[in-house]
Amino acid sequence: MSTYSKTCGMAAITFLVFMGLNTAVAEKPDPLFSSQLHSTSLISRSLGGAGTAMPMGVMQGLVNPALTYSYRSQLPERGAVALGYNNDTLYEKVQIPAGVSFANRDGALGLFYEAKSGSAGDLHTFVANFAGRLSEQVDAQGPVEYGLKFKYQRIGRSEQMLDPLRRDGFVQSGSGQTTDTTLFSAVDTSTALKNNHYIRTLSMDLGFYQSNVATNLDFSLVARNLLGYNWQRNSVALVETTVSDTINESIVVISKQEYEKSEEKDRGWLGSRYRALVTGVAYRVYLSNGRIELTLPLDIEIYGLFDREVDRVYIFRSGLQTRLFENFYVRFGFARAPEALSEVLSTISKENMIFGGAGLVVDPVRIDFSMGKDQWGVCATLEF
Repeated sequence: MSTYSKTCGMAAITFLVFMGLNTAVAEKPDPLFSSQLHSTSLISRSLGGAGTAMPMGVMQGLVNPALTYSYRSQLPERGAVALGYNNDTLYEKVQIPAGVSFANRDGALGLFYEAKSGSAGDLHTFVANFAGRLSEQVDAQGPVEYGLKFKYQRIGRSEQMLDPLRRDGFVQSGSGQTTDTTLFSAVDTSTALKNNHYIRTLSMDLGFYQSNVATNLDFSLVARNLLGYNWQRNSVALVETTVSDTINESIVVISKQEYEKSEEKDRGWLGSRYRALVTGVAYRVYLSNGRIELTLPLDIEIYGLFDREVDRVYIFRSGLQTRLFENFYVRFGFARAPEALSEVLSTISKENMIFGGAGLVVDPVRIDFSMGKDQWGVCATLEF
């Protein structure tokens, strides 16, 4: 094993130990940072989000950083570049993912960028993957490979903030008892301030992949958001004022809430509730003397594993990929997951979600297509 792989392997283990020590520190903030904001590849998307144990295509490095190395390290063409276009209901204006990777026997580097814009706001994601081999092949089992993923995201969105009217109430005194009564509470729709909300997040994932842990069975393990830090900024602040007076032996309390142009900033460690552990397998079956290959992936995502105050949430993702004639792929995916992917809370409501897709490989180009409910995407990859 090369010096590069040994050094990066020790770095990966060090990060795991530090993550365990850092859990208590990361409790402070509660940012808007959820599974919807995790970039994924179209191959994985067409399989219901599964595929952390399937090294196919450069964009799979977004699902499991270890696959950046596994995908190209043993092939003559060590490099790949990809460009795609996606669309869904949250980012309906534009979604453009792009990636490039290069690998040799000593290690691999992957760089990715994704721009999204729509009703959910604007999202820019930059990713750098560093991957290599942790241990060599033992008997029939394949080598263990790992990857570190460093992700920077900038999220921006604007919303209209309506000023609530003042709320009047009175507290009666003199009878020995006090009673708090609200006279009215309403929202003033005649005035509104535009709030610009920005979130910047820097986070790290750690992934592992091993082929042939059993006959035709591959295994993966991915820890998402092991470490994370975010910065938040709002251009509007909520201000509340309260005055009181005595009228006819009654104390009248008048409170008023309104939004003012005042920049608010916050920063801190990413909450441990957003850490997730993903374990995956992919089982291969060969038919017609190897001319047909069936791959059945299964991924299980676990949220709340690192936070005792949050109930654990299990998300199941699976599918079926069929390879025909060496270069044509048909994919089907199923997920028991939240349909509103902007939520990652213990109270999320999971739905049955269906996906599909296809792929065509004509050396050195591959084209992948994916579709689901109110979403679709296409990606082209050039291997060199």
